[in-house]
Parts: sequence; structure tokens; C-alpha cells
Amino acid sequence: MENQRVKSETLHHSTRALVGRTAAVLLLLCSLRLTARTAGFQPVNVGSIPAGSTSQFDIFLKVLAAVESGGDPTAYRKAEKAAGLYQIRPIYLRDVNKIIARQGLPAYTQADRYDPAKSRKMVEIYLSCYCTEARLGRVPTWLDAARIHNGGPNGWKKKSTEGYARRFKEQSQ
Repeated sequence: MENQRVKSETLHHSTRALVGRTAAVLLLLCSLRLTARTAGFQPVNVGSIPAGSTSQFDIFLKVLAAVESGGDPTAYRKAEKAAGLYQIRPIYLRDVNKIIARQGLPAYTQADRYDPAKSRKMVEIYLSCYCTEARLGRVPTWLDAARIHNGGPNGWKKKSTEGYARRFKEQSQ
């Protein structure tokens, strides 16, 4: 019985790691790009990104963390109940948990928002679902990804996320 439990836990951890890697690959396949130039935020040729590279996403996350929390993984904004490095709100967490529930994976908790590695996975999962060419009708940019992170699945086209987009762009320069 104990052996079966250990095998089950090992499978669970392996599956969760695979989902995280899959989400990162999906983001790269979205052909997103972040650049420091003012005229940036243009689609990138997927062929120009080395296989397995997450450097574009890493840069995106650094800018996102700077805008959201000033890089503080313990940050909490009471008005929005937003927590952690990427200021993940409860509704964002619920969306992520719905996405991973379809794959039979265990849910993230409110406390997981303060864990930099877990919150990174949440952002990957969220954007791999909502920031796609199929949803936007064009190849998304990193600026689209930032607006979706801030304003929800349709944040890329909301007027209310334009100020956030300006702050994100300024922070990236």
C-alpha cells in the first residue's frame, strides 16, 4: 500500500513538472516577444528562439514583477486581494485552477501565490490559455500578455488596461 502511495506521489510531481514545461513551450509557440526598444512588442519569428529557451519569458516575468510588486514576493494589495510577485488575484487563481483541473492536476492554493516558482507556473498556465493567436486573431505580443495578465482573458483589448500597458512598456525600457 505504501509503495502504491509513493508511486502515486511521484507521478503527481512528474505530471505537475511536465505541465509547467508544457506551459512554457506553449507560450513560446504563441510567438510573443518583449524588446527594450520603444517600437518593440512585435511578433517574433519562432525559429529565432532556440529550442527549450525561456529567456524571452524570463525577461517578460522580470518586467511583470517590477510593475506588479516591485519585485517583492511578499507583496499584498488589500484592495484587490492581490498577492505575491505577480500580484495574483483570487479570480486569476480560480481560472488557473479550472485550467489545470481539466488535466486532473491538484489545485493551487491562495498561499501558493507567495511562492515565486508556483506563481510563475500560474502565470505560464494562465497566459498559455488566454494569450493565443486563436483567441486574439493575430500573433500576440508581450504587451498583449501583460494586458491579459492585468485585465483578464480579454484584457488585451480593454481600455482599462491601456495605462497598465504604458507602465509595462516604460518599465521594459
